[in-house]
Amino acid sequence: MEQKFEQSYTEQSSKHRVYFPIYDEIFKNNNISQDENYNILEIGVDNGSGVRALKKHFPNSTIYGLDILPRCKQYEEENIKIIIGSQTDNTILQLLKDVKFDIIIDDGSHHNNHVFYSYSQLFPSLSNSKVGIYIVEDTHTSYWKYYGGGYKNSNATIEKFKDIIDMQHAWCIRDPISCHIPPYDGINVTKTYNEEWVQFIQFYENIIVIKKRKEKAQCSKPI
Repeated sequence: MEQKFEQSYTEQSSKHRVYFPIYDEIFKNNNISQDENYNILEIGVDNGSGVRALKKHFPNSTIYGLDILPRCKQYEEENIKIIIGSQTDNTILQLLKDVKFDIIIDDGSHHNNHVFYSYSQLFPSLSNSKVGIYIVEDTHTSYWKYYGGGYKNSNATIEKFKDIIDMQHAWCIRDPISCHIPPYDGINVTKTYNEEWVQFIQFYENIIVIKKRKEKAQCSKPI
């Protein structure tokens, strides 16, 4: 029987308690099994409670933690690997891309200049053979200037992820109507990665979930 995610957080943690039912819903809706062998990345290690909780919840998985603080290396143990570096460092990002994660959780800097950049670099490398889920926490920081955000600020995390909805429907905006009515001439254009590969994006309070498709979308399709 699958246990609730909250039960794995037996240590003191800064994670908001209201997130746990959301995680249970995400895991259930996407058939994420505790018994499966996943590669899981959590951006932001802090005191190590998050990576240890993930290890407890997914005992057969390998948990990676990324943090800029060298002291976080001490939290490395069996099935927990700690990488020291920034979530916007291209050398670090390439190292992470090579792992092919099944699940990525961004609980890192929360700075609006960092969050979407990390997503844009890591989502294409996300493995979709088992799960293919990218989760962004603490999106309330989108509204705070301290984190480089602000209400309706085009640079804010919330606004940038809202744009993915339009990217999913880019063919509706870009392609002439002749592509979508008989004889369906179609159009040969360069499509964006999000247009081809985002299956869905969900906005919870303070959490965003992006699911990667199993197969590339057709795009430019008839109505």
